[in-house]
Amino acid sequence: MLNPTLALDTVVCGDCVEGMSLLPSESIDLVVTSPPYDGLRDYHGFEVDLHATGKEIYRLLKTGGVAVVDHEYMPIFLKGRKPQYFNKEPLNVPSKHAGKVMTGFANRRTNGKTGPSITKAINATKCRGTIWDYLMAGDKNPLKRQHPAPFPDQIPYDFIQCFCPPGGIVLDPFMGSGSTAAAAKLL
Repeated sequence: MLNPTLALDTVVCGDCVEGMSLLPSESIDLVVTSPPYDGLRDYHGFEVDLHATGKEIYRLLKTGGVAVVDHEYMPIFLKGRKPQYFNKEPLNVPSKHAGKVMTGFANRRTNGKTGPSITKAINATKCRGTIWDYLMAGDKNPLKRQHPAPFPDQIPYDFIQCFCPPGGIVLDPFMGSGSTAAAAKLL
């Protein structure tokens, strides 16, 4: 249960470490955030302690909770042995060879030998892999583009669908232009 003084759907303006300290341990299902870009952008005198932020995020995550941190690359951190929720279906992309029947797919064994080939039908969709292409910085929104480092709305939308259970609680300690909050509200 969240601190009764901090209701869900609340934006707290202030130091993120202090704000997170008001929340109870193991109360957050998913963190999706984009920390400040060090000296690359002008944050008007604000500073961030990433170490203290990380400690608070870890404290707040439920076991199996996931933290996604966007900094051009998006490291995904897991608390525990496996995600409490994982739904990769919304992340799938169309398969180039959908519907075809193909032969191959032999696996390389640990002893260096190759296993036998198999024949199988190719699914309509496939996992998009480890590189996700987002070519919409600022999402063409003039108000959002006033932020020094806009975060594409589709990034938190994809991660929320994948790692947050229905009705789960999402946190963005840095908030920025509000992309994570907007995606969480929409979903």
